[in-house]
Amino acid sequence: MPEWVFPARPTVEEAERRRAELAREGGRVVPNQHIVSKAVLKNFSEKDSKGGHFLVPYNVRSGLELRPLGVKGCGKIRNFVRYASASLEYLWKSTVEDHLHDAVQAIHDGSILNEPRLIKVMKDCIALHLVRSPWYLALHDKIVEQATTEGREWILRAYGPRLERAFFARYGLHAAGNEALGAFLDENMANWRDLRASGLLERQSVEEHFEMARGTFDPLQIQLLFAPSSHEFVIADSPAFTYSFDHDKEVFTNIRKAIGDSNGAGMPITNRCYVVTAPDAVSATVSHRLLDALNRTQVKAAHEHVYYRPGSNLKEFVASARVDSQSEMPSNAEVTSPPSGPTS
Repeated sequence: MPEWVFPARPTVEEAERRRAELAREGGRVVPNQHIVSKAVLKNFSEKDSKGGHFLVPYNVRSGLELRPLGVKGCGKIRNFVRYASASLEYLWKSTVEDHLHDAVQAIHDGSILNEPRLIKVMKDCIALHLVRSPWYLALHDKIVEQATTEGREWILRAYGPRLERAFFARYGLHAAGNEALGAFLDENMANWRDLRASGLLERQSVEEHFEMARGTFDPLQIQLLFAPSSHEFVIADSPAFTYSFDHDKEVFTNIRKAIGDSNGAGMPITNRCYVVTAPDAVSATVSHRLLDALNRTQVKAAHEHVYYRPGSNLKEFVASARVDSQSEMPSNAEVTSPPSGPTS
């Protein structure tokens, strides 16, 4: 397992300043947000007679293959980030998406492992898709709810006398037990709850963890894992994941663990190439067993859809993988902390 080195988290003062900045741009939103970059989805598509790029969506919830859609109609969620999303979209576009064409071209011509700038683009692309996912937002909400509940109880236990003095200073009365102190504390926590309800906290968290994941991947190389001849990769609408391998390095024992508890992170970039973070640069063709494992992981990781090239004959495989993933123990996809490591 790699010796992960995490960048420093923002200080309390830095976090407060960033919240104040975001509060000034809260209404600047992009309604239709792609959770998978269009420049990535395009690499799994087929051109039609008019030059449009189309994908086949398979709905993993219903088990139905849907009619082909253009890239613009795939991998997106309306108001995914609901607060100040315009600046976040610009951050992702300027740091990653504007450079994906060059990086993918370098994968095709075999030059990317000699291009440090494009290696970074690929690592940043993985970091982006780790945090720009419904799974991440659900995890964030769960952690904030847990922290709010546990923090409230801890404050009541640890700072009871201070709360009593503050209560008396405000009302000129002594609090009638913990229930009154709890109500008083809730009044003072109202601003925090408002920040959460508005979406500002999740907006800040997505940006912070994107930057932390980028920093964590900075010292690493990438490995290019190519599909065997006449075979293809699929891509989910939540395609990036952290993983742990078995001893043969051909079966994932866990996905979506914290980066610090994983062997690495990766995602499919084209229908012929997976990219993963690693200490050493490698370019190799995977075994058929690992090909199946990588594609099954996409089905397991999907929020709602898996996409593949029209005419690829992957429907039966995806349908079978869907059934298998539903019958597996949920512990393989358990998550205990955000993708960029433990929170402070």
